[in-house]
Formats: sequence, structure tokens, C-alpha cells
Amino acid sequence: MNIKYSFHNFTDKPFTGAWNGKPYTFNPGKKQEYPKLIAEHFAKHLSNKVLTDTGRETFTSPKKPKEVPQFMEVFQKALIMEEIAEADNLGIESERSEDEPSMNIQTKPREAVDPYDANATPQTGPGNAPETISVPVEKEEVKEVTDESKDYQAPEEKTSEKTSE
Repeated sequence: MNIKYSFHNFTDKPFTGAWNGKPYTFNPGKKQEYPKLIAEHFAKHLSNKVLTDTGRETFTSPKKPKEVPQFMEVFQKALIMEEIAEADNLGIESERSEDEPSMNIQTKPREAVDPYDANATPQTGPGNAPETISVPVEKEEVKEVTDESKDYQAPEEKTSEKTSE
């Protein structure tokens, strides 16, 4: 059983409560869903404000709130708890076994990368490794090593020999 918690400013005035040092203002009639502790926190402070404004400050912030009906009456107006239906409560049996992977796959198309953008991130393959796309090389493009090409020295190598002498 899942429960959704909402804080409700049921009063006719704006209410400002603080959470983690930050103020939050709720307009009259505003409902906002929060995790349980946060919704309870705002509900408690609104309850204290309502009780104080009506002259019933002796019922504010009780140590055992469930034992103080005056506090709980106001608190339950400010904290709304709703039961959420289970996702799989229909009782329909699936033909798929637990070991079989689901075919419910959502794919996201890759975005085109601008080759001239220095800040562009490269496309990655599995495991975030850079994806390498190889292009088949045809036999015509491969040049055989000839005797002439063996004797060739790059100009950089020749200049380095001159500087070392």
C-alpha cells in the first residue's frame, strides 16, 4: 500500500513555513505533494499557527499529538494522505517469465555531432567507450612498399641529423 502525502493550506490567508532554512509560502487553498516528513512538518506548523490564532495555544506542538484531539483536528485538515493504487493490482498474469527480458524498449536517437565544435562530446558505445566506426579499405588504396620508398627519409629526420652534427 503506497500513500501520497500532500500539505494543504486550508486557511483563507497565505502561510509561510520554513524547511532547511528556506521559506516557502503557500497561498490559501493551495495543495502541494511532498515526502511524508516535509508534508507533516508544514502541517504541524500550520496547525500551531491556527491554534495560536484562535487562542488555543495550549494544544500546540504536543509530545503525543494523537492524544490531543484539538491538535489532530487541525493537523488532519493540513495533511492529506491518499492511497495510491498498486501498479499491478489487476491480477492479470503475464505470459512472460521472470527470466525473459521485456520487449518494452524505448530508444533515444543519437544527436548529430558538429565536427567543427571543439566542445562536442564524442558518441560512445557500450560502457561509455568511444565508438569506433571502421571503413573497409579497398585493395586499390593499399600501396605496396617499393625499393624507392624504403630509401626515402622525411625532411624532419634530415634536419635533425644536421642539428646533431
